[in-house]
Amino acid sequence: MNADPFSRDSRTPGPPDSQDFVSLPGRQLAWTVSAFLLAMYLSVLNQTSLTTAMPRIIAELGGFDRYAWASSAYLLAAAVSALFAGRLADFFGRRFLLILGLSIFMLGSLLAGMSGSMTQLIAYRGLQGLGGGIIVVSCYVAIIDLFPPEKRGRFQGLAALVFVMAAVIGPPLGGLITDVLTWNWVLLMNIPAGTMILLLVMKLKYPRLNTSRNAPKPDSPGIYRNRTAAASAALNFLAGFGLYGTALFAPLFLQVVLGTTATGSGGVLMPMVLGIVFGGILSGLILALAKAGYRMNAVLSAVALSVGMYLVATLDQEADLGRVMAFLAVVGLGIGGALATANVAVRHFVPQSLQTLTASTIQFYRFLSGALGLAFLGSVLNLRFSARLDGMMPESLRRSLDPDLLDRIKQHLRVLVDPEAARDLAADAASRGDGGAGMAEQLIALLDAALVGAVQDVFMVGMAVTALAILAGLLLKNRYTGNNE
Repeated sequence: MNADPFSRDSRTPGPPDSQDFVSLPGRQLAWTVSAFLLAMYLSVLNQTSLTTAMPRIIAELGGFDRYAWASSAYLLAAAVSALFAGRLADFFGRRFLLILGLSIFMLGSLLAGMSGSMTQLIAYRGLQGLGGGIIVVSCYVAIIDLFPPEKRGRFQGLAALVFVMAAVIGPPLGGLITDVLTWNWVLLMNIPAGTMILLLVMKLKYPRLNTSRNAPKPDSPGIYRNRTAAASAALNFLAGFGLYGTALFAPLFLQVVLGTTATGSGGVLMPMVLGIVFGGILSGLILALAKAGYRMNAVLSAVALSVGMYLVATLDQEADLGRVMAFLAVVGLGIGGALATANVAVRHFVPQSLQTLTASTIQFYRFLSGALGLAFLGSVLNLRFSARLDGMMPESLRRSLDPDLLDRIKQHLRVLVDPEAARDLAADAASRGDGGAGMAEQLIALLDAALVGAVQDVFMVGMAVTALAILAGLLLKNRYTGNNE
């Protein structure tokens, strides 16, 4: 039978489980896969690169009480768009879905990059997240379209590699752009990069597909009836909590408390990112060579994650960068091991018919964990910072300060990031009379100490939450017997 790969009925013949995909010529398949992976790379790179720019953003725009909102708004919007993007692909086509996602993502990037207030940044990051979620889901839809079930794991492996590359490059890149140019360009760089990817996608001749089948939906009840799938989703949720929390709040500690540059904080985060990579590789080797059980591997990884979070919570103003990097590496080892164990367990214990659906569900929960986790930890940071500052401040200093000035300083914290702002505060205080300069120095020291304590509280809470990953790991089956049904 002569089948045209661009016709509606061009399905590769074979057994029932292998019929639901389109066979494309090698070169066309390579270009199509490249377009989807490049789009995913751009969306993930944007998430990781902005983490090292956030301390500078709040120093300029204010809104310290909403420090985590710009990131959580993106992730929440991405989780929401992931719920309906698969259905849009069925109705309007796969190429249209990716073009739509890229267009929304670039529009959000443009508006967010021109933001003049924290409120604007949060709103436009939400718009950007809608596009980012659509981009990620389009990649999982492409897995089903372009590969038979037995080869879909390879595409998922490529997608995981893209995520790791973006995670490695993002923090130092975002810090470098922030230091050399401004934080705005961390967002605006998505416009030229996204335009090139969009032009590539528009040239693709993506096959027209039979849309009677269901695209991946992260709310399918079949997922939750499989214990391994449910446990893997929970493990990814909790590991994502640790990943996004550490990636966002560690740069705040590094830049504001230890005084590193944005570029420097990106470099300090590298051991965590490399720990994620090494933890994933190590877990894979242990599972393959040492024949250790999935349950034990997941539990040990979860323990490493929670212990790493505790170690980071012990850091203070006197911490040296070597110790910070070592503790972050422990966090990365735990995250990488937990994610790798959960993903390998899905391939071995989840029926093949549910594997791609489970993968998209896991991505949905990773988005959701980031959105909810960052919002929660951001509230902890704000409440504990205010409580600690109020508890530390002598009554004499409180009476001598203008309440409006103190509120503005607490919202911006620029005096802790920008030496020029600290000098301006000291000069303003000195102009108010004797002892004014000393009062400014005392206030800056109190702000610094309160922020250190608040960040420590954030990581202690993070330790308690990520410790729940131990329970999720205990729910995994321990060994693969060759039957994943």
